[in-house]
Amino acid sequence: MHAMLDGVLIGSADQLAVLLPLSFAILICAIQDVAGLYVYFDARGATTHFVAIALVLFAIAFPIGAGISLVLFRGSKENTLVLDVLRCVMAGLFVYMALFELAPPHAHGRVQNLKYFCAFSFGLMSAYMADMFEDSMHSHQGVFMG
Repeated sequence: MHAMLDGVLIGSADQLAVLLPLSFAILICAIQDVAGLYVYFDARGATTHFVAIALVLFAIAFPIGAGISLVLFRGSKENTLVLDVLRCVMAGLFVYMALFELAPPHAHGRVQNLKYFCAFSFGLMSAYMADMFEDSMHSHQGVFMG
């Protein structure tokens, strides 16, 4: 389900300037997901065949999600709200993962905590600036078209 929602998010990107950094972020997340799935199944004694099928299904979910996004949500004004809600859900999932799943173990010491805070703040500001960049691209599109 997570991979399919990532695919929906990729399919909803309507500009290359949004698609490239978004794809890179999802790629890093997917690499961690695949490693986590492998370790999880291996620790529970799953067969190699089962692990391979699970990973193939995980990989297939990305294009399925992108296809859903392209077929159902593109070019339709009524579905814009649904697409915006899905984007918000995915943003919430990314924030959750950043804060709770990918966060380093509790650090002791102010300098170490400051480093983690600065790294997290940089990532948050990068995401915000990418959104601002996308919004500015939309507002200037009409200027060159007319």
